[in-house]
Amino acid sequence: MRYEDFTQTTSRNLKMLRRAKGLSQSELASSLGVSRSTYWAMERGDRPLTLYQAVTFCKLLHIRFTDLYDPDLTRRLYER
Repeated sequence: MRYEDFTQTTSRNLKMLRRAKGLSQSELASSLGVSRSTYWAMERGDRPLTLYQAVTFCKLLHIRFTDLYDPDLTRRLYER
């Protein structure tokens, strides 16, 4: 997978998973210890997540680490 595809997949999944849990960008940013603008940059794919942020995000949303980077996550979520 190309870096651009990886970044696009991750940012799309961040946004989709946050919305699915009913959280605002501000709420999630606060839980991750970053500003809302930094979190917004992560959702746009302009700023990568650190490993710590990725693990924390997964713990907060009760998802597997691999879900965050899964290019087929959208399809799998809506097939249920």
